Amino acid sequence: MRPLTWIASRPQSGSTPVLGLVAGYLLDAPPAEVSPEDLLAAAPDLVTLFSWGRTVPLDEARPSVVKTTFPPAAEVLDPYREATGRIVYVVRDPRDLIARLGARSGSAGETWTSHVREWTVPERVARHFPNVDAICAVRFEDANRDPVATLSEIVRFLGVADEVDGDRVRRAVENWTRETLRPTVLGEAPALPGIWAFRDLAPPRPAAPKGDPPSRRDVEAEYQRCVRDDEEFGTLARRFGY
Repeated sequence: MRPLTWIASRPQSGSTPVLGLVAGYLLDAPPAEVSPEDLLAAAPDLVTLFSWGRTVPLDEARPSVVKTTFPPAAEVLDPYREATGRIVYVVRDPRDLIARLGARSGSAGETWTSHVREWTVPERVARHFPNVDAICAVRFEDANRDPVATLSEIVRFLGVADEVDGDRVRRAVENWTRETLRPTVLGEAPALPGIWAFRDLAPPRPAAPKGDPPSRRDVEAEYQRCVRDDEEFGTLARRFGY
């Protein structure tokens, strides 16, 4: 039985487009020709599975990959600790997180460091998933710049075939774009019809007021402060070329 493999990242860090590319390679068909059932069976998002009233199967029917943005210590991942054998982690320039949280929030560096460390440093990963034998970290920026190379690297890592099929990779990159992914169950498609009728929905929260986004200069100044003041942040940022 193949090990469970996570495609993990922080929220809004690019794991959904990467998951779409992997799904495109595994299914070798455009999104419009793939049923929700086939997509959920091959490469689901964990939260999407939950919204359909399902969990990740741990028998022979388990998917090739499952996407999550939870930190690895999250209780929701407890049923899958022993079954997890491999991790694909999508890392994104921490400057983007600094820009979203606010250049002067002071929390972006610590937030980024914690998530990246727990998912990519082997000694830390082993505390959460004792049977992991390999970790593949890919950069969001590289996936955008050269999706063919990134997808080929991931397919090779997953070991789903003896050799990477270059034509199949190119078809996946051509067909599974952000625009074509959006209407699918990995994008913005609704959950299983009627599922919300069985749930107590909390009233919508009012949108938080948005201030002016920080300038690039402020973002870079906060990034350099994190590098200077937080040795672990600086080490991880340099490791991934930021």
